[in-house]
Amino acid sequence: MNKSALKALSTAALALPGVSTQVQANDSKVGVRLHNYSEGDVAAGDVDGTTTDRYGIKVGQFMLTTSIADNLNLALSYQQETMSGASPWYTKKLSSGQVKQVMSGASIADTRKDWNAAIQYKLDNITLSTNLAQSKEDDYASTSYGLGLGYEFSDNVTSVNLAVDTSDDELNPAGTQASILSDKKESWSGFIAVSRIINKNLIAQIGVGISHKSGYLSDPYKKVNFSIANKLELAADTRPEERQAKTLATKIRYFIPKLNSALHFDYRFYQDDWEVVSHTYDLAWYQNLNYGWQIIPSIRFYAQTESFFYENYYEIKRPDNFHSTDYRLSGYGAYTLGLKLNKRFEDWLFTIGYQNYQSDSNYGFSQPNEASLSLIDFQLFSLGFDYSF
Repeated sequence: MNKSALKALSTAALALPGVSTQVQANDSKVGVRLHNYSEGDVAAGDVDGTTTDRYGIKVGQFMLTTSIADNLNLALSYQQETMSGASPWYTKKLSSGQVKQVMSGASIADTRKDWNAAIQYKLDNITLSTNLAQSKEDDYASTSYGLGLGYEFSDNVTSVNLAVDTSDDELNPAGTQASILSDKKESWSGFIAVSRIINKNLIAQIGVGISHKSGYLSDPYKKVNFSIANKLELAADTRPEERQAKTLATKIRYFIPKLNSALHFDYRFYQDDWEVVSHTYDLAWYQNLNYGWQIIPSIRFYAQTESFFYENYYEIKRPDNFHSTDYRLSGYGAYTLGLKLNKRFEDWLFTIGYQNYQSDSNYGFSQPNEASLSLIDFQLFSLGFDYSF
């Protein structure tokens, strides 16, 4: 199951205008989004077999935000995803010495449904919020809870926000090739950020976060191939049962009155105890036009190092018994080019967007020790509307 693809798609979708759990007082809004996500094929020369297709995912989203009492706001959202396609399974070395990628075959299909409910209460300069979310797939179920606290100082230019959340997940892999019948994992995270209005055109934010995951963190559908005494041995993808991470994030929003536009810049640093270090840079230009039009070109660059136990192919077993050829743990870089077009008409907002994602082991800050054969490229088309009442 390509969990990271689903998560990345959801994150990209939720970043579209109007799809948010934040509620503005005395404002009710409904929003609908449709997305079509398609991954590019694996290079035929890198595959052992005939299957080169990757995932295709279709997503539908519905959102409602409303004020239900003085200073009390509610946000509800529902999302359904259907996906199908093939996934990288394991790598193997041919007699020629060349390493090839083996795919699962175009037999994976799944549907994911999730919903989120959030309540926000504002009293003077304090904002309290809580949310409950559930997600269900054929082989995966997750329940998460979150709490938030915001405080605005008396100068009206500085605010502090604190957020914590926890999640309990259950895995029930389908099919005879899965490494487990069932298992669990738990996670929690915390984040604190300080925002400040520098002047009438400039806002900045900086925040730090920590997260912890424990339990079954491997991929039950992926395998690792060893050649021992000229015999093929397929072993389970095996990773540590704990993962701790820390993050640093900054945001800058700068409005340019003469151009009637705004520059958005985000940076995120990530480091965990699997020795994965990543940097993410986001740059977007919000250009307001006449007659309610807005155009938003954007670019994102991402680079990460490989985990301490990742290899594209294992010549021998590791002493710690941690093995994974999952491309998501490899060292690589990626860039995303995006373009959105919004049109506001009275109480309606219509939006359409496109993203193109390209990744390569050579795009990172340094050359990885083991380049993956199965890095993804994808395209994402999005359209939808918001209605305020």
